[in-house]
Amino acid sequence: MYELALSDENGTKIFNENLFHSSSTLENVNPDSVYLKKKAKLLGVSPEKLILKSYPVKIKPLSMVIDELKLNKVDFIKIDVEGHELKCLDGLFRNLKAEVKCIQVEINSNDLYGKKKGSNEIFDLMNKNGFKNYKIIKHGFGNFSDVVFWKSFSL
Repeated sequence: MYELALSDENGTKIFNENLFHSSSTLENVNPDSVYLKKKAKLLGVSPEKLILKSYPVKIKPLSMVIDELKLNKVDFIKIDVEGHELKCLDGLFRNLKAEVKCIQVEINSNDLYGKKKGSNEIFDLMNKNGFKNYKIIKHGFGNFSDVVFWKSFSL
């Protein structure tokens, strides 16, 4: 069992534990976020009460975890890391030795996280690493989607 978060480096990073646990993140939360205020209102708390606590956690690149598991092939990876997707993908593709067929990434377009890069960087990184085909699955609530990328193989 791995008790760590995935990122682009090996070390530690501050984890922000959210009242709504599926929104916990390694990213800094934008206190002026419209989305944050909307989410707080839905949960019946002030925006300041959404982050329960912040503490250091071990981080590691996904490529390192795949190496430690001695995997040569990975059929499917799902990445839903609340605004930390680009760093997680950077950590996957840096030093990746295994063949990966399909990656599903949650991409959000809200203002919840500070200094967030746009989805174009994710599409560019995926394309650069041979993932040319994709399907967008829009979520019913919020301004986010899951994007499924398939590796393009030349014959």
